[in-house]
Amino acid sequence: MNEKATFVLVMAIAASCKGSSTSQQTEADRPQGVAPAAVAQIGKDRMHRHNVLVAALSGDGSRIATGSVGGEVLVWSTKPFVPVRDLPPSANRGKISALALSQDGGEALVAPDWKPAVERWDVAAGTPRSPLAAHTGRTTALVYGPGGIVATGGADRRTPASGGGNDDEVPALAPPTVRLWKGETRVRELTGLKARIGAIAFNHDGSLIAAGGDDAVKVWNTASGAEVASYDLPGESATVAFRGDEVCAVSSTAAACFPKGGAVAGAKAPTRAAAVTPQWIASGTFDAVEVRGADGAVRATIPGRAYAIVGHGDDLWAILADSAVAVTAGVAAPPVAIKVPAK
Repeated sequence: MNEKATFVLVMAIAASCKGSSTSQQTEADRPQGVAPAAVAQIGKDRMHRHNVLVAALSGDGSRIATGSVGGEVLVWSTKPFVPVRDLPPSANRGKISALALSQDGGEALVAPDWKPAVERWDVAAGTPRSPLAAHTGRTTALVYGPGGIVATGGADRRTPASGGGNDDEVPALAPPTVRLWKGETRVRELTGLKARIGAIAFNHDGSLIAAGGDDAVKVWNTASGAEVASYDLPGESATVAFRGDEVCAVSSTAAACFPKGGAVAGAKAPTRAAAVTPQWIASGTFDAVEVRGADGAVRATIPGRAYAIVGHGDDLWAILADSAVAVTAGVAAPPVAIKVPAK
């Protein structure tokens, strides 16, 4: 029997976000609310041409990878926030659904949406390595663990792609799984979640792994693959993270730490993006990102819709469709452009 506990904080998303015309726009088209004049420019030759959708932080906090709706992937140093590498798209890569960076940022994983292979890249050389045959349907979450282990979260197609038919038709998917890899070899399959996996995290020594799917968070023993805990958390998973012996998670409607901490006071209900560090929790609606301390007090508010939020120690970064905002010790810096301004 799994230990099971429910600590839920249900937070209402403003009716204006649900009912306005803005809520009917696609993610790629949604306005971000940052005035162009307030954004520092980097240089058009090292910026995205399309809106950014996903981001990942290296384990040491030194680099961030960003992926766009157009299939572009850029790697940035964090201090200062400047581009260091472009991972050029292959033919028909499509939009990026998930990214990961290794501990030192030397290797990157890139998951194009609805593609069975997860790309692996040597970031320093800017050259591809052998890919992972991760999930035949979609790969929606990626993470590096201690000792070179990699976890992928996604789902397989119920029937193989036929190579014909309607390209716009969404294929039927099997229940999602978390797969553990050493190099190109799959070493473990972790099951039990019922819907899209939105986030994966290892604990500090890699002995445990947690994943968030719709309405649930599960924890497994990495070595044996045995499920050790399961927690209810309504909504679509935005992030999971270990805080010591606890697992903290934020979904589209709730935030909680398990098994002892319970509901996270004052957490902003995110539409998609969130991050948890030992010091901070950040979450975003369509309109703004809020950064709160351990006491639940708001320390920073960033206008706009963050498609990804990543954090390390005392630092957070909110990645909007066209800019990045660094937050250090709860203080937000001016936004930096990461996409060529629209004409």
